[in-house]
Amino acid sequence: MILSNDIVKIKSLVRWWKYRNIPIFHSSKKLFNIRMNHIFHIALIILYMANINYAISQIKPGSTAINAKKQILFEKDDLLYIYILANFDSLLNDRSDSAEFHNAKLWYYDKYCGKTKLNIKLRTRGNFRLKREHCEFPPLRIKFYKGEINGTLFHDQEKIKMVTHCLADIYVLREYIIYIIYNILTEKSYNVRLAQLHYINSGLIKDTTINYAFFLENSKLMALRNGGKTIKNQKISKDELDLNYVTILYLYQFMIGNTDWDIDLIKNIKFIDINRYDRIIPVPYDFDWSEIVDAPYTNIGAYVGNEPWNKRKMKNLERSDEELKIAFKYFISKKEEIYNLITDFQYLSYSESMIILDYLDVFYSIVEKRNLTKKRFLKLIDRKIVDNQD
Repeated sequence: MILSNDIVKIKSLVRWWKYRNIPIFHSSKKLFNIRMNHIFHIALIILYMANINYAISQIKPGSTAINAKKQILFEKDDLLYIYILANFDSLLNDRSDSAEFHNAKLWYYDKYCGKTKLNIKLRTRGNFRLKREHCEFPPLRIKFYKGEINGTLFHDQEKIKMVTHCLADIYVLREYIIYIIYNILTEKSYNVRLAQLHYINSGLIKDTTINYAFFLENSKLMALRNGGKTIKNQKISKDELDLNYVTILYLYQFMIGNTDWDIDLIKNIKFIDINRYDRIIPVPYDFDWSEIVDAPYTNIGAYVGNEPWNKRKMKNLERSDEELKIAFKYFISKKEEIYNLITDFQYLSYSESMIILDYLDVFYSIVEKRNLTKKRFLKLIDRKIVDNQD
């Protein structure tokens, strides 16, 4: 064990110092050289102690003192080209909570045109998007064979979720952008990787459809990457939550116009417990109901009559004026990076990018106000939303 070896070395160095210690100040040139040698070893002891402290800080319950494994899939952000051969007639007709895994094959090419082919299993997944009346092509879950993925793009993944185009590519591209925006705000977030999928149907109708999709990081691996572990289906009290991350979460959901989440109900929220923090961190996912995505199935006007309805609502957040000012300043510091992300994203047209930027402009026109108090913030929210509807 590395830790054991370091401790042994430290003990031996301390013992050496204890029994060979000499006065630090002496006029003798010889003793001066010895003194410098002793100082060198003291520095060595300090370095060893620093390494030990760092290693201890990396130890988590139920794990060893090693860093989380790198996920090759999320190391880069360039577009992937993935090919999947399956009986999509059977797969897309199997839409239920008890949907089965279907045999399929997946392959991709590296930059040298080398082909990597994997046997996989596919199943439909989701809740709202699983239903045919909402999505022509529902989200998928991919299950790999562990012995086949070593050294491949999907190394250590085993199971992974794929968010598909549902009704059209534009919706999955918008949701992908939303995940990346949250990545900019905090590392305590889900990694995603965009791909162009070639769905090759081996069913009755032999055809190939090409659409965008993105891979969503596994929750356990996301938590491990951040030095923690996930908490499953356990209600967390407000006192247990990290206030800073909760504040970022609330403002972010307001920024993108999403109300399809709830900390108390554990809806579209994953809690992670990080040992070096005193509090639990909430991590959001599933943003398809946000106004930025603007999926057709989120138009619930028919359910609320003719009353104007808007998804950009700020949920009650108990924070002082000073705490909110700090949060506003943080979001403002990330504005340029967020805007550059959207303008540089080559898979959205100029007009589509401008729609997203215009939507974010409303948020920033509020938080950039000088001397903004919580009371004024809430008043401006109501005014901006009404103006936006007009």
